[in-house]
Amino acid sequence: MDNSKDIIKESQKENRKAYDKKYYWDHREECLAASKVYRQTHKEKFQEYEKQYYKENKEKKIARGKKYYWENKPKCQQKAIEYREEHYEELCENKRNYYYTHDGREKARAGLWKLKKPIFDTLGYSCAFCEEKNVNVLTIDHKNNDGAKDRRGRDCNAPFRDLRDAGYPEDKIKEKYQILCCNCNFSKNRRVYLDLPEEQLNRFQKRFKTLWKKAFEFFGPCPCGCDNLKFLSIDHKNNNGAEKRRNGEKKGVALLVKFNQLDWPESLKEEYQLSCFNCNCGEKDVSKYLFVTGDS
Repeated sequence: MDNSKDIIKESQKENRKAYDKKYYWDHREECLAASKVYRQTHKEKFQEYEKQYYKENKEKKIARGKKYYWENKPKCQQKAIEYREEHYEELCENKRNYYYTHDGREKARAGLWKLKKPIFDTLGYSCAFCEEKNVNVLTIDHKNNDGAKDRRGRDCNAPFRDLRDAGYPEDKIKEKYQILCCNCNFSKNRRVYLDLPEEQLNRFQKRFKTLWKKAFEFFGPCPCGCDNLKFLSIDHKNNNGAEKRRNGEKKGVALLVKFNQLDWPESLKEEYQLSCFNCNCGEKDVSKYLFVTGDS
């Protein structure tokens, strides 16, 4: 008798599932709209439920998501593109907030130096030009000045990922890359018009040379004592350069043009100074990622 009751209950359960499923697909738009309204009015309850469900069914949920993605890849990619375009500002703001509140900067640096370390191990820990050995100011440079071409259409760390995926081939690394300090690397383009005599420069190079000389006369040398114009850059004293550039401030020579138009007011010295590339662009305590000291 009990078995027959269980069978009837199971049968009723299956019938109910079939009915609910049919009803859902016959009235899908109405059901989705009602579900959306209910979720919005009970947001906290649903968030708690979804967190708990994810903890208990993590593997199952991930597997189901992956299966759906690969079965509907073009559709998923198109929806992702549309969502990013529609919510671009919101996504950027969320990413920035997460970056600054969840040790995002530290994690990003650790991941980047994990990519770079095998290249440093192959090429050594000193500048190929000036033999600077402070790892905080060392960079990886393209020997043939084809870095822009190598990165075109990709982010700046893509070439390092290519090397990782290829197993860090030693011959390719030595053929294509070298280690330079920030001063030697970032001053490459400026050497062209600062080293050449005046008669060999075009009008733009002459203009740039004049502006950097004016900036040096106004701001003076780097706090570390460096007075070589090839190595000097504009530095924000309050470390708010990234924020100002996001708000539309120009950089480099364009910023010098603006200072020149303002006739170099003394108030600029409160916000700006000239710093060499090593002081301005060098990182802090890179040795904890490379597991070497600045003198090794």
